[in-house]
Amino acid sequence: MKKRAKQAELAKIAQSEAPIALYQSKSKQIKAIAVSKGLCELYGLPAAELKQLLEQDLFAGLHPDDQPGVQADLTSFTNRDSSGYQSIYRIKLPGQEDYVLFQAQGKFLEDTDCFLVWYTEMSTSRLQDLTTADRRTKHLLDDLTGLPKAVYFYELAELGCRKLFKAGKQPVVLAFNLIGFSHFNHRYSYIEGNRLLVAFADLLKRHFSGDACGYFTKDNFYAYTAHDHLEERLKDILKESRQINEGRNLAIRIGVYDAGSLVYEDIKKVCEYAWWPAITTARTLRPT
Repeated sequence: MKKRAKQAELAKIAQSEAPIALYQSKSKQIKAIAVSKGLCELYGLPAAELKQLLEQDLFAGLHPDDQPGVQADLTSFTNRDSSGYQSIYRIKLPGQEDYVLFQAQGKFLEDTDCFLVWYTEMSTSRLQDLTTADRRTKHLLDDLTGLPKAVYFYELAELGCRKLFKAGKQPVVLAFNLIGFSHFNHRYSYIEGNRLLVAFADLLKRHFSGDACGYFTKDNFYAYTAHDHLEERLKDILKESRQINEGRNLAIRIGVYDAGSLVYEDIKKVCEYAWWPAITTARTLRPT
């Protein structure tokens, strides 16, 4: 990775609204290289202080009962024993008295000792529902992409859209359709199709927090977000989609549902309203 490209990537991470961080694993030491604006907001700390905190203790405030499992997940990942990192745990953020439930997902950048981690603050109702053993299963998350499954996404999107509305922002629900995915599977194999799904899921995680997007079935992805600068953000997603999976990808069609009454409607119906234009005539970009 050239220095200029690296610096550009660091700047992009720093400006991201999604809670993400870039780490370097070297000689069994983990160093925080970059933290996003979204992660700083989640922790309530400026970037310099957050990087210092994460370098001193990557899991500062971790619930004692979750320590063994979290450490095992991280060790397996940094030793390259597993292809990706995923862990669900309870943690107290700086200045807070109560634990929140975090999901962390990560993957090494190709041909580097650096890895990117996406953080998701999961629904607090799950704190009582999940035991320590349950937390280490993936019944809320898709095994392949690591994104919330349909039922869990409905819960997250409903709460998230209401939160945006109370903050004075207009929530929107987005549906993403990979055009011609069935033909792609037949042409390149289902293994290659799964790689494309994972690559596209990672792309969405970079633009939205992990709890703000979901994967239902086949090529059916969703996200919720604020309407702010939506057109520019969608153009960025479409542009970047042309580079994923080493250039072997598909055109993306996006459906947008942004009715002012969205927060008062059934979230399942809202997703259906967004999906319809995603399979007909919404924004489309064909990779070249």
